[in-house]
Amino acid sequence: MTARSSRVSESHPGSDSTVALTAKSGGLPGVVRNESGVVTLPDGDAYAVAVSARRSPDVQTDPARIESAIGTIARSLIDRPRSTIQ
Repeated sequence: MTARSSRVSESHPGSDSTVALTAKSGGLPGVVRNESGVVTLPDGDAYAVAVSARRSPDVQTDPARIESAIGTIARSLIDRPRSTIQ
C-alpha cells in the first residue's frame, strides 16, 4: 500500500489488510487528473487500473467530486471483470 492516500486505494475502503495497492497519480492542477495502479486481491488476482479525467478550464468542479469519481471508476474496472469470470 502506498504511504499516501490515492484515488485507487480510496475505491477499496477498509482494504488495508486484504488488498495490496500501489498507485501513482499526476496531472495538471485544475484541468487533468490521472491515477494508475496495481490492485492485488487476497486470492492473488492482480489488476492494472488507469483512469484519466479532464475538465474544461471554464467549468468549476469540486476536486473531491473528481477524486471520488475516479475511485468509483477504478472500483468498477476491477469488480466488473471479476463478476463476469465467477
